[in-house]
Amino acid sequence: MTHTKGEWVLGLYPQKNYPHRVVMTNDGVAIAEVIEKPDIKEMDSNAKLIAAAPDMLKALENINNEVVKSCNIGNDPLLMNLFRASQDAIQAINKAT
Repeated sequence: MTHTKGEWVLGLYPQKNYPHRVVMTNDGVAIAEVIEKPDIKEMDSNAKLIAAAPDMLKALENINNEVVKSCNIGNDPLLMNLFRASQDAIQAINKAT
């Protein structure tokens, strides 16, 4: 599964007559529309979270790759904790891709 590449930004369709936000690519392709529910502040927060998804996925993938490269499972508790956290990261990445 792939997602729409590139930066996602917040936009607005002016023809709509109700509070909403649109997550779109820089060239105006709509990704998602978030409507006012239950309030405008929550709507804005949800739209920002959706718009940040590609950046967060890339950051999580990068962090996970570095953790996996650094963790030769041994007796070091910190490395074992990092490795367990990387397994959670893998599950989140798989859920998103």
